[in-house]
Amino acid sequence: MKPDTLAKLRMALLAVVCLLFAWSGGKRVWNSIAVYHYWAWDFDLRRNEIACAHTGTDPFDVWERKVETDRFCGFTRPDMPIERPAEGRLYGDKLPVHAYPPWHTALCWWYGFVPKWVCASLMGLLYAFSLVWIVRWIAARLRTADPRDVPENALFLLAAFLHPFGGICWTMNYGLLLLSCILLMASALDRGRDVLAGVLYSVVMVKPQVGLLMALPLLVGRKFKTLAVAAAVCIAETLFASWKLGKPPWELLMQIPAIGAPYGKGIFAEVAGKVLGAAGPLAAMAAFAGVAAAGCWLVRKAPETWMRFVPALAVVPVWTYSQYHDWLVTVPCFVCFLLRRSARPRLYTASVFLLALWGVLTFSSTQLVFIPLHQTLLTALHVLLLSACFLSPIS
Repeated sequence: MKPDTLAKLRMALLAVVCLLFAWSGGKRVWNSIAVYHYWAWDFDLRRNEIACAHTGTDPFDVWERKVETDRFCGFTRPDMPIERPAEGRLYGDKLPVHAYPPWHTALCWWYGFVPKWVCASLMGLLYAFSLVWIVRWIAARLRTADPRDVPENALFLLAAFLHPFGGICWTMNYGLLLLSCILLMASALDRGRDVLAGVLYSVVMVKPQVGLLMALPLLVGRKFKTLAVAAAVCIAETLFASWKLGKPPWELLMQIPAIGAPYGKGIFAEVAGKVLGAAGPLAAMAAFAGVAAAGCWLVRKAPETWMRFVPALAVVPVWTYSQYHDWLVTVPCFVCFLLRRSARPRLYTASVFLLALWGVLTFSSTQLVFIPLHQTLLTALHVLLLSACFLSPIS
């Protein structure tokens, strides 16, 4: 196939994937807002968690069903059946409550002082600023690539970006904020502002399944001041939550490994659990953390700090549970890959077709057209896409 014809085919495939995701994402947001009235339910969980904490009740106790209340309840409590979305309400007359680390409770304590529409509006502005920052960051790097590749590179990134971004628009998940904080943290480190980087890292830690992996490039890069500042901020926020909830801080910290467990484990952790028993998930997490650490060591001298985070970011989708909204933080991996596509043109072409396949399968799952093991296939395809970052030279 001639190079020009192949380039046109790649562009067409990527454009189709973008249209599929745009259509399905728009439909999902429309249904959420106009039809079922459960838009931003992920944000509702966070806000109701803080509302629960304002009463002096530990949200984790409600989540674990140790405390019964009339107002707050967990996702799947037996006395609160989940209604079908077609009935216009997901949780009956009760508000769902969730559990996040104690520093999230302190960081978002202000949620409990303002009406929901004010709270959602302020968070929406923060999301908008984060999106603008991320797009500007990506554009600044794509400009260093071959100008002839920019349109195709933009389509490639859009195809990889739209699905998790659409989920964040639907649920108001924190993924977009985490990605912006990670990129800001890398920029702060490039400028020698280790203390500011530590404060930003403490925000990333509101999702430990993402934040803990970010410690690996910091350790390899000997950024001990950044780690110390982040730890100090998290400890101070934990003490605040301890004071408000009337629980010892160490008890709040011991809850963290159990947070999110009801959602189910990641694809590979489940397989390891079946093979190795109870120690399987921990063994899988240790193995993927080892892979990330090795990758961070190999790219420790990369010219820009953000590149040193790429191996850790690539492991996020498979380290714990594989949720599409957390896949957004893998966008820098694709940026790194695109900046070096000329070094491995065949690998790039293969990745485009792989991305198209991933996009079609993902679209089918959003339309409730499920195939056997669809989540496993989607995760595996995403891992193959991310592996291209390691097959291309980073430094």
